[in-house]
Amino acid sequence: MKIATPKTYQKYRDQIKTGDLILFKARDPISRLISWKTNKLATNQDSKDAAHAAMACWSAGPTGTVRLWILESVLFGTTKSYLSNRITWYMPHGDIWWFKMLPEWQRRGAEAAESLHDLIGRYYDFQDLLLQAFKRATLDPTRIYCSEYVTLGWKDIVGLPDDFKVPYPCEMNGDGLGVYEKRGEKLT
Repeated sequence: MKIATPKTYQKYRDQIKTGDLILFKARDPISRLISWKTNKLATNQDSKDAAHAAMACWSAGPTGTVRLWILESVLFGTTKSYLSNRITWYMPHGDIWWFKMLPEWQRRGAEAAESLHDLIGRYYDFQDLLLQAFKRATLDPTRIYCSEYVTLGWKDIVGLPDDFKVPYPCEMNGDGLGVYEKRGEKLT
C-alpha cells in the first residue's frame, strides 16, 4: 500500500541522509507545553516550538526494500519508524522539519545512526523529561527521551563528556550539538 505524503516530503526525500535531524513542531496540548517551557529555558532557539527530535536513517525493511526511517524515542521507548508513516500520522497535529548535517559531519551520520540502533528498545525517560522543566538533564543511556536519543548517537563521535547537558528539541540544530545546519526545510 502506497502512503500519501506531502509534495514537499517527496521533493526532499532522496536528499535526506542517514544521520540528518528531523524535528516535530506540534499543536497538541502536551507538545505545546513542552515547546513553551523549553523555549523559555533555551539559550539557543534556532527551532522555536520544536517538541520532538529524531534522526533519519536509510535502512532495509522487513521485505529487504531500502526505506527512509527515523530513529526516535517515544512514550513506549526507543524505536525505528518509517518517516512517511510518521508524516501521514503527524500532518494534522503539526509540522515536520528536516535539518542537514554540516558538511564536516556527513561522513559520520551512519555511525551515529548505528549507535542509536544499538539503543532500540530502551525505556522512555519520563523523569528526565519532567526535570527538563527546571534544569537540563545529563546523558543516561538506560532511559531515554527524544533529544537525548539523538544526542547519544553523536556522543562518542563529537566527543561529548558524560556530564553534557542535553539540548532541548528547539536547540538540536545550529549550535546545540554543532552537527546540524541552523536552517531546515519543512517536510509537511
